[in-house]
Amino acid sequence: MIRHLISEAFEALGHYRLRSALTMLSVTWGIASLVLLLSYGHGFERALVGAFDQIGRNLIVIFPGQTSEQAGGERSGRRILLELRDVDALVEGVPAIEAISPEIRAFLPVNFGYRTRNYTVAGVDAPFGRIRHTEVAEGRFLTGDDVLHRRRVVVIGADLKKELFSAMPALDADIKVQGVRFTVIGVLKKKTQITNYSAPDDISAFVPHTTLGSMVNTRYLNNIVVLPAQGFARARVIAELRAALARAHHFGARDERAVHAPQRRHVAQRAERREIEPLHRIGQATFRRHAPLPRQPVQPRHQHEHNARRRQKPVPRRVIRPVGIHQREDRRHVIVVH
Repeated sequence: MIRHLISEAFEALGHYRLRSALTMLSVTWGIASLVLLLSYGHGFERALVGAFDQIGRNLIVIFPGQTSEQAGGERSGRRILLELRDVDALVEGVPAIEAISPEIRAFLPVNFGYRTRNYTVAGVDAPFGRIRHTEVAEGRFLTGDDVLHRRRVVVIGADLKKELFSAMPALDADIKVQGVRFTVIGVLKKKTQITNYSAPDDISAFVPHTTLGSMVNTRYLNNIVVLPAQGFARARVIAELRAALARAHHFGARDERAVHAPQRRHVAQRAERREIEPLHRIGQATFRRHAPLPRQPVQPRHQHEHNARRRQKPVPRRVIRPVGIHQREDRRHVIVVH
């Protein structure tokens, strides 16, 4: 029985050659399109997650803010400014910190030879490179000794190196930052960075914050970057950081406006927590469905008729006055009614 069915199938394929060829071609094309679409979606997701991770995986950034509640006898609306002593307070008060670094940014002129341009110069600590996921293409990043001894060393981004040095080697070269001579000890790898809270790393220079303190006012920090330890929930670490700063600056521990610590919600974290459902999936690429429009309340029929009458423009009526036959007939604006 089976042999007979197989023989009939092959006879039909041989008889209808064009139809069979077109059918096999359509099936092959459909499978190939599906595989290509799945591969494209998976590759797009990996590229997007990798670009978000360039700023730092599981990064917590603390920004200064303004109080919105009265606490400790202090008025609301008081500005909270971050200082270097706050870094020590966080290290002592929050055990869930794996690495922490202050960050002070200034827009300063950088000079090499006859080339001068203003760039963002960031004064940071040694753990900044590990927190912000900075990989060095040449040389090394800052160390604790550089910060301790206030060495005039600098690590530059890939685009900054290209603009100042072109094809010349930048390692161990001397550049001037606001007239002060610095030695280039490292060049960062090119970053596919699509998000940041300040200037991109590719066009930034990084120096020890102790060295930058001799050039600009570094009493107040722009922000503090924190890498939480493994196994600790991000929201819990942020709450502990805010509580430690609340004890140091005397504001309410639940006052989220006093210091800002934005939640970093990129595609990978949201997908892991399944916060982006429902989704239409094409391969691995995800697209959010638009929220449905709110329903309008159903009005009764007489209400619809009433609204329609209100929308209509009133038609002016012509005044008809009855007159007698004895009036003159040449008054054309008068309608004679017998």
